[in-house]
Amino acid sequence: LKMMLLLVLYNVRSERELMDTIPERLDWLWFLGYDL
Repeated sequence: LKMMLLLVLYNVRSERELMDTIPERLDWLWFLGYDL
């Protein structure tokens, strides 16, 4: 659900693009609850 929120808020075109972008964005990782 949080990933879908990022998809809409940041106007990411596809779920695949979202999954490619998440490891590059520390703020997204923090928001999703991943350990930094």
